[in-house]
Amino acid sequence: MYLLILLPIVSALIGWLLATWIVRHFVFTVIPNQQRAFAAQIGKLAAEQLVSFKALEEKIAGPESIGKIMPVIEGHIDHFLRHKLSKAMPVISMFIGDKTINQLKEVFMKELNVIFPETMKSYVQNLETDLDIEQLVSDKIGSFPVGQIQDMLLTKLSRPINKFKIATALFAALISILNVLALYFYLRN
Repeated sequence: MYLLILLPIVSALIGWLLATWIVRHFVFTVIPNQQRAFAAQIGKLAAEQLVSFKALEEKIAGPESIGKIMPVIEGHIDHFLRHKLSKAMPVISMFIGDKTINQLKEVFMKELNVIFPETMKSYVQNLETDLDIEQLVSDKIGSFPVGQIQDMLLTKLSRPINKFKIATALFAALISILNVLALYFYLRN
């Protein structure tokens, strides 16, 4: 009689241990052996789905971004015209005053408002050509320490892993109970 009760308990324990072995095998064997392949797949995904150079171009060369940087540029131009130009060319600084500096600054800013968005678009297009996102992401993930990946997986997936272990233990116990019941009814007849 005790054997009939003990059998589902032992089966549940075996199910739990089997699930633990499967998880450990996956985390400590499959992940290290497949890290480069995973890295290549994630790199490809990043290049195709996550990084959009068109969106980056719109963001960098868009009016909002340009509007944020123009005051900084205007400050540099003002500083250049008022201080650096007079040091570099003292004779010229004798002939230009605030009114001329402001006019020059205004002309420069108008021109930069035209040039800067085009320059940034060109920069992003060159960046797209020069920067291989797929390779960059793949290399970074491929060189990530395996131990940290394993620790992260075990930590972040602890709840689903425990649910898997419990489900496996319960399934093993259920199968054992069904076997015990089948054996009981078989021996009764």
